[in-house]
Amino acid sequence: MTSSSENTSHVLDSEQPAQTRAGEIPRRLAVTIGFIILGAGACAWTVSIGIGTPDAPGPGFWPFVLGLSIIAAAIVFMVVNRDGKGEHFSLDSLTGIGLIGAVAVFIVLMTHVHFIVASAFLLTIGQILAGERSWIKITAVTVITSAACWFLFFILLGVPTPRV
Repeated sequence: MTSSSENTSHVLDSEQPAQTRAGEIPRRLAVTIGFIILGAGACAWTVSIGIGTPDAPGPGFWPFVLGLSIIAAAIVFMVVNRDGKGEHFSLDSLTGIGLIGAVAVFIVLMTHVHFIVASAFLLTIGQILAGERSWIKITAVTVITSAACWFLFFILLGVPTPRV
């Protein structure tokens, strides 16, 4: 003979997935809209600093491509994840939110300070959010990667730096 608490837990368990599924669409839609707004904001910012052309890229060319990629990824997420079987919000989700915030700060720093400062900030925050705790490794990766990006974009490819 089963107790009434066991029967109640079974009823609650069977009702829970239906409640979760009903809330999935608004959550997925909110996430998709949020990323589309982020991508559109990045595209709008890059237009203001000059995109250029594929033959003669301006300082905003690659950030513009990144903004378009964010928009495309958001749309693919919404279409592919129709059944809502993705990961639910957890503490790990805060890493993604933190990276979105870091990219927003990167854009502001790139516009108002300089590429090196902005990239150093983004690389440092990204490594910390990914779980790296060694400041020696964080510093080494940040310096080497920032220098490599500087060399690649501004020396090798001749992309002009944004005017501050």
